[in-house]
Amino acid sequence: MQLMSLYDQTLRELDKAFMISPKNFHKMSIQVQRLRRLLSKSSEVEDFPEEVVFKTKTHFIVMALLKAQINEGHPVLIQEALWCLSNICLSSSVRLDTLINMGMLKAMKQYLCIDNLVNFELIYWGLSNLISENKDAKQNLISYGFIQFIFDNFSEIKKSFKLSSIIAWFLANFMIDCSSFDQQMIQSLLINLKELFLAREEQEIKSEIIFSFSEYIESKNPDYKFLIDLKIIPVFKKLIFLDDYKNESFLTKIFSKLSFCGEEMIKTFWDDDFKDL
Repeated sequence: MQLMSLYDQTLRELDKAFMISPKNFHKMSIQVQRLRRLLSKSSEVEDFPEEVVFKTKTHFIVMALLKAQINEGHPVLIQEALWCLSNICLSSSVRLDTLINMGMLKAMKQYLCIDNLVNFELIYWGLSNLISENKDAKQNLISYGFIQFIFDNFSEIKKSFKLSSIIAWFLANFMIDCSSFDQQMIQSLLINLKELFLAREEQEIKSEIIFSFSEYIESKNPDYKFLIDLKIIPVFKKLIFLDDYKNESFLTKIFSKLSFCGEEMIKTFWDDDFKDL
């Protein structure tokens, strides 16, 4: 009840600021920032209070703000609203469908720009939350161009730790249960992930990439010939003897699955990749 009151009060103040002066972006930004802090604090608890969020129509207010700012373009207000939305994306699958039907993905795509690091991070963070709670939403992300955006801007992404980090995390979520998607697209993502693995030194990025490959190998019909041609196995082979407990389970999954891929394929992996072990 106390949480409901907090949301009600914050939304009333935001509505008041808008009614008094819809162009007073400073006052509105302060109220949206309060809402964002409330949502962020709510997201830290074990069960995100989505019932309160949707009952108070918080999601509706945030979406209205984002759509209104397409023409106004106030950067702080946009960033705070995107941050709110990223937290709301922790809601359950059914409620997230409501957001998608309201035009959430279209609104987020309009603010996506490789030159705006903050918006980029907030959007892909929210999308990662979205697909972790709603696996069916992945096809929507493809349809709205969020995967193509990665392809189109990959050369810039891999130069930045921040961009690389958020995309590695996003794709680790995206690659879970990836069997039903276009395999040419999935393999193109894996090619980029290998390139990112070699380009970045940060362990957290490498761990997310290893996880992505382990999910691909665990999928229904992984293309082992593709993996041989990609020459990713020698890259992972070098990690076997490192004292790296975080990646150990993912590497074990990869090499265990490879051991069941057929005698000829095992021989190919062995001859090409493991003869110097």
